[in-house]
Amino acid sequence: MGKNKTNRSYLWFALLLGTVWCILLIALIYQATNVFANQTEWSTVTSYVVLAVLVIMLLFCFVTFYLGIRRQYKINKFRENMVHNMVHELKTPLTTIDLASQFLQDKSVPKDEATMDSYLRMISDESKSVRDLVDQLLTVFSAQKPTDNNKTDVFINRLLKTVANIHQLALAECHGVINFDLQAEKDVVFGNLTHLSNTFSNLIDNAIKYRDGDLVLTISTRNEGNTIKIAFADNGLGIEKSNLQLIFEPFARFNTDNKHYVKGYGLGLDYVNNVVKHHKGTITVESELHQGSTFVVTLPLKTN
Repeated sequence: MGKNKTNRSYLWFALLLGTVWCILLIALIYQATNVFANQTEWSTVTSYVVLAVLVIMLLFCFVTFYLGIRRQYKINKFRENMVHNMVHELKTPLTTIDLASQFLQDKSVPKDEATMDSYLRMISDESKSVRDLVDQLLTVFSAQKPTDNNKTDVFINRLLKTVANIHQLALAECHGVINFDLQAEKDVVFGNLTHLSNTFSNLIDNAIKYRDGDLVLTISTRNEGNTIKIAFADNGLGIEKSNLQLIFEPFARFNTDNKHYVKGYGLGLDYVNNVVKHHKGTITVESELHQGSTFVVTLPLKTN
């Protein structure tokens, strides 16, 4: 509740600041018009042109300012929801571990070997859930503070096949297939092999998680100038256009129906975006709801 009040206060303060700025600019325009009105006919025409340009600039600045505030407000809402979800995701396994530990320590309750194994397995599984969350957070933070120490020659076409092979079991379970169209003749990138592997793995994993029926994922590469473009095109659930600009923000998660609900923390694409930026590349996405998505990673080729 307190965070919602903070967000609203921030929004109203920003709008008030923008309004004051607009009033001052309008006053300046009015003063300039009075000055120009005393000039010659040619100067008067010029003054109206200048006035029109100032008004257009004013409207452009106001719209940009409003959209920026609105976008920041949405991001803050996403972060609040995600922090709440993360607390819930942590609380559940920790509660389970606590209850299982109390049961095992309670000497007044008889326990056979099968029961002991069951509760120990429960503790192990829930501990793994907590470790997975911590690992995801550490991976994201490591991508935000990258170093060039571990960079080497990375053969993208070969790496894509290696990473895809890791997901063969998950693909078999969901009756999914990956098709390759690796047309890039030049595919050597000077980069961090681990982070690039994780980046491609994240994109494949998302295609599997957010599939809509049997998954068909096409991974293609091609050269364009001194770059290599890597495309991941799937036939999955897709993303609403209104959400496309936010998907690379940390903690961004979007609602789907219960049938397609997937647990997550909204950190994967933020990590991907940071890795691509660190390699002086770009990532774009084209998608429509229930029409699939295409992520395109563009990376500079290694220069001699």
